[in-house]
Amino acid sequence: APKEGNALMTLSFAGGSTLQEASSNVLKQYGLELVDAQEIKVNGLNAIRLEAGQQQEEMIIKTLSYVIQQGDNFYNLMGISATGDFKSFEPTFLGSMNNFRTLTDPEKLNRQPERIRLKTTGANGTLEQALKTFNVPEKRMEEVALLNGMLLSDELSKGTVIKVVE
Repeated sequence: APKEGNALMTLSFAGGSTLQEASSNVLKQYGLELVDAQEIKVNGLNAIRLEAGQQQEEMIIKTLSYVIQQGDNFYNLMGISATGDFKSFEPTFLGSMNNFRTLTDPEKLNRQPERIRLKTTGANGTLEQALKTFNVPEKRMEEVALLNGMLLSDELSKGTVIKVVE
């Protein structure tokens, strides 16, 4: 969303067992009135393009949604703005929606989560000294201090339990 708050783009799951049902559920969920619907393909995936609107107090909003089926999942990408501003935001909405695709990059697919481990200090000293003992890389010291709600210069006594990232 721009900082002015005059547009918004969302990504969410759309419930349903078919693409048509998921699209209908999106309209119902947000109380939208359908203007136009088209079956389309987005990078080989079946999708429905929905143009819809809604009266909100003194303003009419316009939405553009792509409900995209990927396997058994239905994703709803929705661009929202006031009707008068819609044309200026539509290229941005379409750019995101038309670039939805199945993730195939092995580097991203094979990432492993980091784990937070609890460690007990073996001596009195500063948090920084304790983190060095537990082989925390220098570039991550501030991050791990923040994780512990401490400063690197905080004094710890022997037997203090701290969190480290592994």
